[in-house]
Amino acid sequence: MKVGDRVTRESVLRTENPEGSIIKINSDYVVVKWEGLPGQWYYTHEQTDKLTIVMQNSLDKSDQNTYNTGT
Repeated sequence: MKVGDRVTRESVLRTENPEGSIIKINSDYVVVKWEGLPGQWYYTHEQTDKLTIVMQNSLDKSDQNTYNTGT
């Protein structure tokens, strides 16, 4: 998994099979922004075993830097 990947899981706040995007990964947790659900959701690396990748981010690291900075 990497930043920008689209993911799903069985249920979040009684919403079945929500889709969201990974917006941050660090050594302690992975942050997902679910569509239609409030806030950013923090998952430990162990908890991400319950996430399923729907679509991988096809940008490589250099493309992400260009995309994120607008240069």
